[in-house]
Amino acid sequence: MLSPRLHILYDNYSQDARLTPDWGFALLLEWPKLRLLFDSGAHGDILLDNMKVMGIDPATLDAAFISHNHWDHQGGLDALLEIKPELEVFIHSRFAVSFVADLQRKCEHLHILEAAGEILPGIFSSGPLEAAMPEQSLIIPLENETLLVTGCAHPGLETILDAVVSIAPDKPFRLVGGLHLKGLSRIRIQETVKMLISRGVHKIAPCHCSGDEARGILREFWLDDCKLFGVGGRL
Repeated sequence: MLSPRLHILYDNYSQDARLTPDWGFALLLEWPKLRLLFDSGAHGDILLDNMKVMGIDPATLDAAFISHNHWDHQGGLDALLEIKPELEVFIHSRFAVSFVADLQRKCEHLHILEAAGEILPGIFSSGPLEAAMPEQSLIIPLENETLLVTGCAHPGLETILDAVVSIAPDKPFRLVGGLHLKGLSRIRIQETVKMLISRGVHKIAPCHCSGDEARGILREFWLDDCKLFGVGGRL
């Protein structure tokens, strides 16, 4: 599969002064014939304004993949569905019943994933992984690597990598998204870094809840293979 272009539409880190940074995350994955949104940030107005500045028409989105049922990852979805109710939306089976019921009224094509599997040609979900907040990650096997996108990594990065290996073994990983390292001690962060390296993560782009200290430490280890982008960034 071709490697997608990545556009950070929503993040609490800033890359472009024209855009509004805010706590949350949304990433657009773009291929020649597919635009897939990973998470939708916290507020629809901010998401849509950022998309407008970046020249991305929400009506051109084909699908949205929501990692978990936290406001800062699914909050912008309603605004997108008002524009395009036929958007293909992928959530998992551990979302709140009330959220699912509301989404079923607004979304013409809602997919509720029970387990790991292919959601679109060449694009996979890890399925809901257990945590205080169950979460799914996006897995895309490419020619020379596997792209792994995480929302907040609540289940833990090692658990997520275990799920990825069952879908796409024997390739290095490019890890993009929230890594849930904010507030951890330097020693814990360094231990996590060593685990990621041992598990084959060769490129990394820490966003959202990764934390300032962790972003600095990750850059020390990966150097130019660590991309410290924020909203407005393109990978």
